[in-house]
Order: sequence, then structure tokens, then C-alpha cells
Amino acid sequence: SNPAPFIFSNGTVIMLSRGKDNTWVNQTVVKYHNIWLYRATSWNATYEWVPSNGFNGALNVGGLSDGPLTEDPVLWKGRRGFHILFHSAPDLTHAWSEDGIIWDWNKMTMGPPNHMDDGGGDNERPRVVVDDNGDRDWV
Repeated sequence: SNPAPFIFSNGTVIMLSRGKDNTWVNQTVVKYHNIWLYRATSWNATYEWVPSNGFNGALNVGGLSDGPLTEDPVLWKGRRGFHILFHSAPDLTHAWSEDGIIWDWNKMTMGPPNHMDDGGGDNERPRVVVDDNGDRDWV
């Protein structure tokens, strides 16, 4: 769910999508999120799964007990490579990659105040505006 595409100048697309898996931990079923990477020759072509460096070939961006869950990815490319901003309730986390396939992730949460105590929402479904260089201008 919540696909996050990046379209290259030649029309090739890479796209992130979230899925859920179950695993057994101490004889208990634990549900966790995975972020998967797909590639296609154009936006309306058939997408194929691209294995990455995380659990079961997902992106290395959390899951199980390795930090907050990640969902609602927003993907962009700047001068220093690819970036993803995730909703990691109630805040945000960041991942980066040189090639868009192998990812590093900082599980430390960040983001604008969510004001949950004041009846406000959290930082769900983040959006990023980039400048002319493709670098993040504001969230």
C-alpha cells in the first residue's frame, strides 16, 4: 500500500510499497511492516521486485524490534543520492541510498511537533518539496 514512485528522465520507475509480515518471536506471532522496492521500464509497464539489503529482501529500514515501524514512504533524489522520509508514528525517520537499492536508515525519530496531547494528529503521510537541485526544501 501507499506506493512511492521515482521516475527517471528516461521513464524508468522505481517504486516503494509497504507490506506486512508475520513472524514468531518467543512463541508469539508478531506483525511488522516491510518496505519493498519495485522497478519498471515505464509507469504503466509491469513492475518487478528488486531485492534489497533488509530482512527477506525488503529495504533495511526497520521492522521487528529494530526501531520504530516505517510506513507512508516519500521518495526523492537529490545531489547526494536517494532519500526516503517515513511516517514512524508519531514522528518521522529518514533513509538514504547512493543507488536506490541498498539503503541505510536512521531509526532515531525526528520531525515537527505532533501535538498529540493537544488533540492534533501525528506526522502521517509526509510530503517533501524539493528545490531545483532535487534537495529537500521543506517537509
